[in-house]
Amino acid sequence: MIYFNATDLALKLGPFPMLSYGKMLRSFAAVAVVALSAVAAPPVLAARLLTATVAVNGETVLESAYDDDGHPAAAEVWTYLAQQPLFVERAPVRVNKSSDELRINYKGAITIRIQQSDRTIVEAKSDRVTIVRASDTSDQWHVPVEELDRIAAENGLQQIKVMREERQGRLKLAAGAIMAIVVAGGVWACVMMLVRRRRAAGKSVSD
Repeated sequence: MIYFNATDLALKLGPFPMLSYGKMLRSFAAVAVVALSAVAAPPVLAARLLTATVAVNGETVLESAYDDDGHPAAAEVWTYLAQQPLFVERAPVRVNKSSDELRINYKGAITIRIQQSDRTIVEAKSDRVTIVRASDTSDQWHVPVEELDRIAAENGLQQIKVMREERQGRLKLAAGAIMAIVVAGGVWACVMMLVRRRRAAGKSVSD
């Protein structure tokens, strides 16, 4: 195993600008943010507005709007339906007021489609679907995750779970990168402080 003195190594690197401790921390924080953005997020492209519809026997019962940066593929766009939308253009009309106010179960010829303008990004069909909302005063209806996974499997969209796992993997990788940068920054800051003290001590002796 090879050992070395980090302070001596820093001294041998020659003259370099001495940053204050606060400036060094700010610099490392900026690098950390950049690393997190680069690892956890895909390249930012043009923003797009998406329209999601749920139709039962040819009649649209729910129409919602979502947005993204234009990058995600169909499999990831499909997962948007489990999130609360930007806004709801058409909400379900409840016929039976005595039923569950937070959930509606539909049966029949179900078509779920997400599109940008007239271009369909992803579409799936089923014979049933459940939509939910957070409170009885909300119009933010959406499709539960378990329903999305079931319908995706019925329509051969197996990439859905893979995309979710890849997103979680990116977040874990980003967390690891941030931790490594913080540790490296702390070590380098300590080295710089030791270098400054050694130089100051050497100057005092020579004077």
